[in-house]
Amino acid sequence: MQYGEVARPQYIPNVHRAVSAGAANSCPFCIGRKLGRPPPGSKIRLLMGFRSGRTGTVTPHDIAWGADEFCVQLDCDPPEVLQRVLLRHDQYALEPCGNPPSWLPPLATDDLARLDEFIVRLCGTLFRNRKWVWQDDEFYPLVIRAWLDRLPLRGLDLWEMSAAHGMPKRFKSRFIKSFDFGFDLLVHAHGRRPIKRKRVPPMSTYRYEPKRKNPAAGQDL
Repeated sequence: MQYGEVARPQYIPNVHRAVSAGAANSCPFCIGRKLGRPPPGSKIRLLMGFRSGRTGTVTPHDIAWGADEFCVQLDCDPPEVLQRVLLRHDQYALEPCGNPPSWLPPLATDDLARLDEFIVRLCGTLFRNRKWVWQDDEFYPLVIRAWLDRLPLRGLDLWEMSAAHGMPKRFKSRFIKSFDFGFDLLVHAHGRRPIKRKRVPPMSTYRYEPKRKNPAAGQDL
Protein backbone atom coordinates (compact mmCIF):
# COMPACT_ATOMS: atom_id res chain seq x y z
CA MET A 1 0.00 0.00 0.00
CA GLN A 2 1.41 3.36 -1.04
CA TYR A 3 1.30 6.70 0.76
CA GLY A 4 -1.60 8.84 -0.37
CA GLU A 5 -3.83 5.87 -1.21
CA VAL A 6 -6.22 6.26 1.68
CA ALA A 7 -7.45 9.05 3.89
CA ARG A 8 -7.92 6.65 6.80
CA PRO A 9 -4.61 5.07 7.76
CA GLN A 10 -6.19 3.08 10.60
CA TYR A 11 -6.55 0.37 7.96
CA ILE A 12 -2.77 -0.04 8.42
CA PRO A 13 -1.54 -1.75 11.63
CA ASN A 14 -0.28 0.27 14.63
CA VAL A 15 -1.83 3.63 13.80
CA HIS A 16 -4.82 3.58 16.16
CA ARG A 17 -2.67 5.17 18.87
CA ALA A 18 -1.65 8.05 16.57
CA VAL A 19 -5.24 8.67 15.39
CA SER A 20 -6.54 8.66 18.98
CA ALA A 21 -3.79 11.04 20.13
CA GLY A 22 -4.48 13.38 17.22
CA ALA A 23 -8.22 13.40 17.90
CA ALA A 24 -7.57 14.11 21.59
CA ASN A 25 -5.45 17.11 20.52
CA SER A 26 -8.21 18.48 18.25
CA CYS A 27 -6.70 17.32 14.95
CA PRO A 28 -9.56 17.92 12.46
CA PHE A 29 -8.36 15.10 10.21
CA CYS A 30 -8.14 12.49 12.98
CA ILE A 31 -11.52 13.55 14.34
CA GLY A 32 -12.92 13.00 10.86
CA ARG A 33 -11.34 9.53 10.64
CA LYS A 34 -13.19 8.46 13.78
CA LEU A 35 -16.59 9.72 12.63
CA GLY A 36 -17.48 7.01 10.15
CA ARG A 37 -20.34 7.53 7.71
CA PRO A 38 -22.36 10.61 8.76
CA PRO A 39 -26.16 10.39 9.08
CA PRO A 40 -28.35 11.90 6.34
CA GLY A 41 -28.90 15.61 6.74
CA SER A 42 -25.46 16.23 8.26
CA LYS A 43 -23.59 19.30 7.11
CA ILE A 44 -19.98 18.47 6.21
CA ARG A 45 -16.89 20.15 4.81
CA LEU A 46 -14.49 18.25 2.57
CA LEU A 47 -10.85 18.60 3.57
CA MET A 48 -8.80 16.91 0.88
CA GLY A 49 -8.25 16.99 -2.86
CA PHE A 50 -9.79 19.20 -5.54
CA ARG A 51 -13.03 19.52 -3.51
CA SER A 52 -11.22 20.73 -0.39
CA GLY A 53 -13.15 23.45 1.42
CA ARG A 54 -16.50 22.74 -0.19
CA THR A 55 -19.49 22.24 2.08
CA GLY A 56 -22.62 20.21 1.51
CA THR A 57 -25.42 18.12 3.00
CA VAL A 58 -25.36 14.34 3.27
CA THR A 59 -28.20 12.71 1.33
CA PRO A 60 -30.20 9.62 2.42
CA HIS A 61 -28.11 6.46 2.18
CA ASP A 62 -28.80 4.05 -0.65
CA ILE A 63 -28.77 0.31 0.12
CA ALA A 64 -26.67 -0.21 -3.02
CA TRP A 65 -23.76 1.75 -1.56
CA GLY A 66 -20.99 0.24 0.49
CA ALA A 67 -20.59 0.84 4.21
CA ASP A 68 -17.69 3.24 3.60
CA GLU A 69 -19.35 5.59 1.11
CA PHE A 70 -22.13 8.15 0.94
CA CYS A 71 -23.36 10.96 -1.29
CA VAL A 72 -23.44 14.67 -0.62
CA GLN A 73 -25.21 17.56 -2.30
CA LEU A 74 -22.56 20.28 -2.36
CA ASP A 75 -23.72 23.85 -1.80
CA CYS A 76 -22.01 24.95 -5.02
CA ASP A 77 -23.83 22.35 -7.18
CA PRO A 78 -27.36 22.34 -8.65
CA PRO A 79 -29.89 20.46 -6.46
CA GLU A 80 -30.01 17.46 -8.82
CA VAL A 81 -26.21 16.93 -8.72
CA LEU A 82 -24.83 14.56 -6.08
CA GLN A 83 -21.19 13.74 -5.42
CA ARG A 84 -19.82 10.51 -4.00
CA VAL A 85 -17.57 10.48 -0.92
CA LEU A 86 -15.43 7.45 -0.11
CA LEU A 87 -14.15 7.17 3.44
CA ARG A 88 -11.03 5.29 2.30
CA HIS A 89 -10.06 8.15 -0.05
CA ASP A 90 -11.66 11.37 1.18
CA GLN A 91 -11.35 13.51 4.28
CA TYR A 92 -14.25 15.44 5.78
CA ALA A 93 -15.30 17.21 8.97
CA LEU A 94 -18.70 18.00 10.43
CA GLU A 95 -19.75 21.63 10.31
CA PRO A 96 -19.06 23.85 12.12
CA CYS A 97 -15.38 22.85 12.07
CA GLY A 98 -14.21 25.34 14.70
CA ASN A 99 -10.78 26.94 14.90
CA PRO A 100 -7.76 24.85 13.86
CA PRO A 101 -5.34 23.82 16.65
CA SER A 102 -2.30 26.06 17.18
CA TRP A 103 0.17 23.23 16.45
CA LEU A 104 -0.89 22.83 12.82
CA PRO A 105 1.79 24.01 10.34
CA PRO A 106 0.98 27.21 8.41
CA LEU A 107 -0.38 25.62 5.23
CA ALA A 108 -3.56 25.26 3.19
CA THR A 109 -6.06 22.58 4.24
CA ASP A 110 -5.32 20.22 1.35
CA ASP A 111 -1.56 20.31 2.05
CA LEU A 112 -2.21 19.64 5.75
CA ALA A 113 -4.45 16.67 4.97
CA ARG A 114 -1.67 14.96 3.00
CA LEU A 115 0.98 15.73 5.62
CA ASP A 116 -1.29 14.47 8.38
CA GLU A 117 -1.60 11.10 6.65
CA PHE A 118 2.18 10.79 6.37
CA ILE A 119 2.68 11.71 10.03
CA VAL A 120 0.00 9.31 11.26
CA ARG A 121 1.59 6.51 9.25
CA LEU A 122 5.05 7.47 10.53
CA CYS A 123 3.89 7.39 14.16
CA GLY A 124 2.29 4.01 13.57
CA THR A 125 5.46 2.63 12.01
CA LEU A 126 7.84 3.89 14.71
CA PHE A 127 5.69 2.42 17.50
CA ARG A 128 6.32 -1.33 17.38
CA ASN A 129 6.08 -4.04 20.01
CA ARG A 130 4.76 -1.46 22.48
CA LYS A 131 7.81 0.79 22.23
CA TRP A 132 9.06 3.65 20.09
CA VAL A 133 12.06 2.94 17.86
CA TRP A 134 13.48 5.58 15.50
CA GLN A 135 14.03 4.43 11.91
CA ASP A 136 15.59 6.79 9.38
CA ASP A 137 14.24 4.90 6.36
CA GLU A 138 10.66 5.32 7.60
CA PHE A 139 11.24 9.06 8.06
CA TYR A 140 12.38 9.74 4.49
CA PRO A 141 8.91 9.65 2.80
CA LEU A 142 7.78 12.62 4.93
CA VAL A 143 10.83 14.67 3.87
CA ILE A 144 10.35 13.74 0.21
CA ARG A 145 6.64 14.61 0.28
CA ALA A 146 7.32 18.07 1.73
CA TRP A 147 10.07 18.66 -0.85
CA LEU A 148 7.97 17.48 -3.82
CA ASP A 149 5.11 19.77 -2.76
CA ARG A 150 7.60 22.64 -2.28
CA LEU A 151 6.25 23.34 1.19
CA PRO A 152 7.87 26.25 3.08
CA LEU A 153 8.41 24.26 6.26
CA ARG A 154 11.16 23.54 8.76
CA GLY A 155 11.52 20.58 11.04
CA LEU A 156 10.06 22.44 14.02
CA ASP A 157 6.78 23.02 12.16
CA LEU A 158 6.31 19.31 11.56
CA TRP A 159 7.64 18.26 14.95
CA GLU A 160 4.77 20.01 16.73
CA MET A 161 2.30 18.20 14.49
CA SER A 162 4.04 14.86 15.15
CA ALA A 163 4.11 15.44 18.90
CA ALA A 164 0.36 16.09 18.83
CA HIS A 165 -0.03 12.58 17.36
CA GLY A 166 1.92 10.95 20.18
CA MET A 167 5.56 10.98 19.07
CA PRO A 168 7.78 11.03 22.20
CA LYS A 169 9.76 14.14 23.17
CA ARG A 170 13.08 12.29 23.04
CA PHE A 171 12.77 12.23 19.23
CA LYS A 172 12.46 16.02 18.93
CA SER A 173 16.11 16.92 18.28
CA ARG A 174 16.65 14.05 15.84
CA PHE A 175 13.39 14.74 14.05
CA ILE A 176 14.15 18.44 13.47
CA LYS A 177 17.77 17.91 12.44
CA SER A 178 16.93 15.02 10.12
CA PHE A 179 14.13 16.89 8.39
CA ASP A 180 16.05 20.12 7.89
CA PHE A 181 19.15 18.30 6.65
CA GLY A 182 17.21 16.05 4.25
CA PHE A 183 15.01 18.84 2.92
CA ASP A 184 17.92 21.23 2.34
CA LEU A 185 19.96 18.46 0.71
CA LEU A 186 17.18 17.71 -1.78
CA VAL A 187 16.78 21.40 -2.63
CA HIS A 188 20.54 21.79 -3.10
CA ALA A 189 20.87 18.64 -5.23
CA HIS A 190 17.67 18.79 -7.30
CA GLY A 191 16.25 22.32 -7.01
CA ARG A 192 12.51 22.89 -6.40
CA ARG A 193 12.87 25.52 -3.72
CA PRO A 194 9.95 26.02 -1.31
CA ILE A 195 7.17 28.34 -2.46
CA LYS A 196 7.02 31.05 0.20
CA ARG A 197 3.46 32.04 -0.72
CA LYS A 198 2.28 28.63 0.44
CA ARG A 199 2.96 29.66 4.04
CA VAL A 200 -0.40 30.93 5.28
CA PRO A 201 -2.29 30.74 8.59
CA PRO A 202 -3.32 27.08 9.10
CA MET A 203 -6.46 26.14 7.15
CA SER A 204 -7.11 29.79 6.23
CA THR A 205 -7.29 28.70 2.60
CA TYR A 206 -8.30 25.32 1.25
CA ARG A 207 -5.99 24.78 -1.69
CA TYR A 208 -2.89 26.60 -2.81
CA GLU A 209 -3.57 28.29 -6.12
CA PRO A 210 -0.50 28.92 -8.32
CA LYS A 211 0.03 32.30 -9.87
CA ARG A 212 -1.92 32.88 -13.07
CA LYS A 213 0.18 33.53 -16.14
CA ASN A 214 -0.24 36.27 -18.68
CA PRO A 215 -0.86 34.30 -21.93
CA ALA A 216 0.62 37.07 -24.06
CA ALA A 217 3.80 37.67 -22.12
CA GLY A 218 4.18 34.17 -20.66
CA GLN A 219 4.81 35.68 -17.24
CA ASP A 220 3.22 35.33 -13.82
CA LEU A 221 0.68 38.03 -13.00
